[in-house]
Amino acid sequence: MNLREALLPILEKVDKSVKKNYSLGDFQNVANATDQLITDAFVKALRLKAMWDTFEEIPIQQHALYDNNMKAINLLAKARNITYQNCMSLKRYR
Repeated sequence: MNLREALLPILEKVDKSVKKNYSLGDFQNVANATDQLITDAFVKALRLKAMWDTFEEIPIQQHALYDNNMKAINLLAKARNITYQNCMSLKRYR
């Protein structure tokens, strides 16, 4: 499941629940859901890396896949940091 597929149910709920006035709780709920999805994607990418790390040597054909997975891990780590900071910033408004 890619990130877009994971976000579709949330986006559909957001589209159906479009309001003129949003409460702080609405922002917090969406920020928490986004953070959770990014965290889940990050954990899955780490699991994939751990699977490759069990090999004595990564097959030559899979080096590009391994490198792409490492890039994805770095991007997801940055995204996770941003979404977490958003959640914490919104939480301070209580």
